[in-house]
Amino acid sequence: MRSLSVLLAVAISWGLSAQDKKGASKPTSHQHGTHSQKAHDHGAAEINIAVDGKTAEVEIHAPAMGIVGFEYIPTSAADKKKQADALAAFKANAARMVLFDAAAGCKVGGSEVEVRQEEADHAEVHGEFKFSCAQPLAGTKVQFGMTRLYPAYTAVKVQVVGANGQAGAEIKSDKGFVIIPK
Repeated sequence: MRSLSVLLAVAISWGLSAQDKKGASKPTSHQHGTHSQKAHDHGAAEINIAVDGKTAEVEIHAPAMGIVGFEYIPTSAADKKKQADALAAFKANAARMVLFDAAAGCKVGGSEVEVRQEEADHAEVHGEFKFSCAQPLAGTKVQFGMTRLYPAYTAVKVQVVGANGQAGAEIKSDKGFVIIPK
């Protein structure tokens, strides 16, 4: 599933930023530490989607606080279990977080989910999901259910890249959608 990261990196390097063309507001963020310098907002997540015909690779990044309930390195058996259970639920909910058009007949075919511990008190959940669909995805609508499942996230920055272009939006409280370019 590494092709998603490569495809998105190429799109960004070509200047195809997925920012909303209307200048959607960006979430307020804070940073933990200085080694990554990546903005981190507990109320926001990112969903990147790479589409190729009848397949889509979806990558979700979200602060662990909203999924696991903490961001520190788990040491107790209870915290380790809580983290494992939260990751299993996150993995099982892929098709409820990213809602491809029902007519496309998409099913999750593979997934990887992990917590990436960047610092002792800063972690993100990273998920990669491969969807296989019965119909081509170009021109179809993608909706999102992240907030219904994980209410701590009020904004989701979405970026879609495919052979025919790219699209993006900031989805707030699961309201809105993205059309996969034809």
